This record gives sequence, structure tokens and C-alpha cells, in this order.
Amino acid sequence: MAIQKSEVSAKDVTRLLAQRKAQKRGLNFVEKESKFKASIKARWRRPRGKHSPVRECHKGRPGMPHPGYGSAKAVRGLVLDGKVPIVVNNEKDFEGLDASKVAIIFGGKVGMRKKMKLAGIAASGKFMLVNMKNAEAYVKKCSEAVSKRSKGRVSRAKNHETKAKEAVKAKESKEKAEKTEEKDAKSAEAKSTN
Repeated sequence: MAIQKSEVSAKDVTRLLAQRKAQKRGLNFVEKESKFKASIKARWRRPRGKHSPVRECHKGRPGMPHPGYGSAKAVRGLVLDGKVPIVVNNEKDFEGLDASKVAIIFGGKVGMRKKMKLAGIAASGKFMLVNMKNAEAYVKKCSEAVSKRSKGRVSRAKNHETKAKEAVKAKESKEKAEKTEEKDAKSAEAKSTN
């Protein structure tokens, strides 16, 4: 008989989560012979051989994935604390979420600045974050990185301006030097012709 989520109490959920954790601990479905040959990677590929003892489920051979290894329906897809994971991409996604029932996952394409805002909202709302350990530390680290970047940008702009000014001054001094050389050459020619 399948357990329906509405019938499950909080005590049962914690028990089922612990059971799921214990059950998954020893499972490692890998390709046959991957422990002995370097050319065979430790990943799952279904054995298709006619006489394969793994395919025929012989005793003492590596196990194959079956539906029986799955977790109970009541806790399937939940995070370890029994909360439902929800992907958040912007601030509107936080509306109507209950921190006691939901765990937050920031979307993979969310940038650093937007993630800083979202982490601040999550920290103030006391949401559990799945793909971030400490929201406040992340916000602090990112704000330092942003300020460092902006300072670097300002200093690079100043360096560019000073280099441009120095180039203009060098060009002017070169032109003056050329003009004085021309005058000296003309005066030398005038003296030599006299």
C-alpha cells in the first residue's frame, strides 16, 4: 500500500528520511569489472551480454538499479530536512513561500549580483539554502569582490587618463623639438649662404 503525503505525519517523515539515508549509503551502481580495469569507468551501464551473471542477477555480483531501491513516495524528492526544494531565479519567486516547508535552490544562470540580493532575502526570511552554505558570508564576500572590482576599474581609468596626457605632452614636446630643429637648420642655411 502506497503512503499518501496527506496521511504522513512529521514523525513518519523523519523516520522515512532516516531510512532513505541509510538505504542509499551502501548503494553504488557501477559497471561490471570497473573495479579491476582502468579502461572501464566507474559509472552505470546496463549489462547486455547473453550470459552475463550481473544481468541474470547471480548471487555475489554487483546489483542493478531496480524500482525497489527507490525511497518512499512521501519523502521522494525532499531535501534531508524534509523540505521541498524550490528553484528561485528572482525576487518574485519568494512570494508565498513558507520557510518551514521550503528549501531554496538558486538557479544556475543567476548572476553574482542578483544572487547577492536573493541570498539577503533568504537570510532575512530564514530560508534553508541547498546550494549555498552561509548566505551572510556569501553576501559579504561578493560585496567585497564588487567593491574591489569597482576600485580597480577607477584606478585603470585614471591610469589610462594619465597615459593619454603623457602621450599628448610627449607629442607636443616632440613637435617643439622638431620646430626648433627646423629653425636652427634654416638659420644655419641663412648663415652659410651669407
